[in-house]
Amino acid sequence: MSRLYKNIGSSDLHKVASLFAEDPYQYRNGWPDLTLITPQSKLVFAEVKVNDKFHYNQIKLLLQVLVFLPHPFVVIKAKQSEKTVLPDTEDFFMQ
Repeated sequence: MSRLYKNIGSSDLHKVASLFAEDPYQYRNGWPDLTLITPQSKLVFAEVKVNDKFHYNQIKLLLQVLVFLPHPFVVIKAKQSEKTVLPDTEDFFMQ
């Protein structure tokens, strides 16, 4: 959290908090899945999509937040694996 604060600063953090205070339930559902800080201390927003599309709340929030937080926003298209391989539980816990 401290790296996020250092990256966006108190002014922009206040703007985000004020926006959420307007309608916390709507904006909570629209926030990107991942808020990342790269090793170079750059802030990146990422939305992970498998089969769904952007929802109204997501688009509304992004349009408002990106005005005062002009950081990269990426969409990660995740693909479901055809087969899930899980370790044998007994072997897994014996290690």
